Amino acid sequence: MDLSIRQKTILGLVVRGYTSSAVPVGSEALAGQPGIEVSPATVRHEMAVLEGVGLLTHPHPSAGRVPTEQGYRFFVEHLMAEEELSSQEKRTIRHQFHQSPWEVEEWLRLACAVLAQSTHNAALATPPKSPRPRLKHLELLPLGEEGDLLVMVMQEGMIRQEMISPPSGLSRWELNQISQELSAHLQDRVPDEIEGLLASWEGTKRSVAARVAESLRDLSGKGTPELFHEGLLNILRLPEFSVSERIEQTLWLLEEAALEPILAEVELSPGSVEVLIAGEGRWPQIQDYALVLAPYQMADSVLGTLGILGPLRMPYQRTVPAVRYISQLVSDMLTATSTPGY
Repeated sequence: MDLSIRQKTILGLVVRGYTSSAVPVGSEALAGQPGIEVSPATVRHEMAVLEGVGLLTHPHPSAGRVPTEQGYRFFVEHLMAEEELSSQEKRTIRHQFHQSPWEVEEWLRLACAVLAQSTHNAALATPPKSPRPRLKHLELLPLGEEGDLLVMVMQEGMIRQEMISPPSGLSRWELNQISQELSAHLQDRVPDEIEGLLASWEGTKRSVAARVAESLRDLSGKGTPELFHEGLLNILRLPEFSVSERIEQTLWLLEEAALEPILAEVELSPGSVEVLIAGEGRWPQIQDYALVLAPYQMADSVLGTLGILGPLRMPYQRTVPAVRYISQLVSDMLTATSTPGY
């Protein structure tokens, strides 16, 4: 769409003004702002042009203008200047993650909490996609009379800890040798394969391998965990979601897994950020919402989705870089768990 510099400036000001206030933006509010050194009458003319091409609309004849779905899309693709998180914000977020237990579900819950707080909308995350849990390595640690601690690190970043009692009575060095040998033999094997190896081992080695097979079978049998989300109250406090119908719709989207089929259909490439506005004509159930989504991954393998659900007048310039940063942070931590020596 071919717009003049002035028209692009006016459209950007309308989007940012309406995003921050939820009040339609009038020509008087724009006239005289930097880049708009013209009269209100000229601004009204330019706004009428933008309305004519489908980028602005107005709720009633005497009101100012608000962006249309196409207006938001044009803003995101052509006018938006991203507002990166500050160095202090990034340090604080990294500290929170490194203080969190090294478990992928804890990271996803923390990612949702941080995103919801940073963007003042609702944050969401899908659980990791994995056809079956795969062991990366295991560690055995002596805990004295309490027993031995078995720590299993999965290829997908999940960590499972179990107590083995009574204690084996073996030294830390002996348990470390068993850990190394079992890690080499059991990596990537399914429970049936592990159980087929039990006859060749005895003592602690056999009991630990049996416990690993049992744990993998248990993890494989669990259903997919629900969508993680935080910040529901953030969007329910917004004026466009104050009516009971919108409240019910938002609760349905986040609490009843209604978003999961949509998220499954969105194709995200590694490192990308996708902005869905008003359902993009494909998903009428989110026609009153915007979604900003990014994948989290381990190395080059996409495991799931992080994102923000909010109103169409979302502050995209703040939300897009926040989602990108958090998704990359989670990806980096997952990749770190899969590197040798972790």
